[in-house]
Amino acid sequence: MKWKPVALPQAKSWHEMSAGLGFDHVNGDFKIIWVGPVGKSESSRVEIYSVKEESWYVGDEITNFSPSSFQCNFVLRGAPYWTGRDGKRDKNLGGFDVLARIDPCTGSCSRFRYPDHGKDYVVSIVKLRDVVAALVPSSVQNNVLNLYHLDENSGSWTLMNCVGPLDNRITYAPQCLSTGEIVLVTWKHGLGEVTYFWDPDTNRLLCNREIEDLEVCWYRAYSHVESLVCIEGMVQIGKEHREDTGQLKTRTFLNFRLHEAMLLFPTSHAKGPPSEVQPDIMNTDLLSREAESIHLL
Repeated sequence: MKWKPVALPQAKSWHEMSAGLGFDHVNGDFKIIWVGPVGKSESSRVEIYSVKEESWYVGDEITNFSPSSFQCNFVLRGAPYWTGRDGKRDKNLGGFDVLARIDPCTGSCSRFRYPDHGKDYVVSIVKLRDVVAALVPSSVQNNVLNLYHLDENSGSWTLMNCVGPLDNRITYAPQCLSTGEIVLVTWKHGLGEVTYFWDPDTNRLLCNREIEDLEVCWYRAYSHVESLVCIEGMVQIGKEHREDTGQLKTRTFLNFRLHEAMLLFPTSHAKGPPSEVQPDIMNTDLLSREAESIHLL
């Protein structure tokens, strides 16, 4: 495989720019998209690198938008999306949070206001399967989140569902799973974080306290698609744990937990021969529910 470094635009540096990837469906071209400041203002200019042409070009449009991070939040249908600030708004009034979409073909920027929300509320903008969604704290019910979908043609948001009440007041959504579940992390001073998996289709909410023992770096995970090429040693997604015979290497999650419990409590509640011992402290119904939810992890 051949890797070709891309030279940065002249007089530019990474700390001044926010980067994203895109695919130009019109020309069949992968693009590297940079959004950088214009002088000291909160306006930005878009610069695009064409993989097909192997060159940079600067867009003519100056947009009143300032990205809030050094990379785009997600890529949807080949276009990168950023969250940031609306440069037109008076700074004394706090500014407006907006979502921006850069067209990889033209370099034009479309901006969308967030759904209406209370001051200082934490709003999470996510890619939920094939739509842009927003999770907004309810201004009516405490510890409840409202789920909105964005209509990009009109720029309007539609309320689709809600979830809660949750344990803590501050909640954000660091990621959505490809199967449609949303990862929710709640936080409260002195109590730490609690992680949930919420399925908006079924309204099923699962609390996962075991994951609190891990240092989960949600923001290091990124939207992905299967590679168009296969390097020797790579395994296709979905076949990571299969032998050549097609048999799973690992046992089911329920069997794993049963075996784990047998090791912890081998004879403490025995009423018969060792072969008949079953730990009576186990809640098999709970384990069954955990087994059903393991596909979320």
